[in-house]
Amino acid sequence: MEKKRSIPTQSAYMRRLESYLADRHPGLVGAKKLIHTRSEKAMFTYLRMIEAGYSASEARKRADTVLYEGLIFSKFDTVRCILATEFPTIPAT
Repeated sequence: MEKKRSIPTQSAYMRRLESYLADRHPGLVGAKKLIHTRSEKAMFTYLRMIEAGYSASEARKRADTVLYEGLIFSKFDTVRCILATEFPTIPAT
């Protein structure tokens, strides 16, 4: 019995990117055009990789590269990390 491959939809990529932006780039949460464009590119990248004979794992990795391109560094994350490290507990006044 052959295992059927689940193909990610554009809405799945949109949800992943929206969640990532909410956590790492809160200023971009409302960037609907960015979210739509990136998710569409990621979905088509995945489909092209599968059609070219790559494994689902490799196709997902490449689609993720397209989805998160330029969004890996987050000033918000850096500040949050520094605050959590330097001030693990805030004393009560």
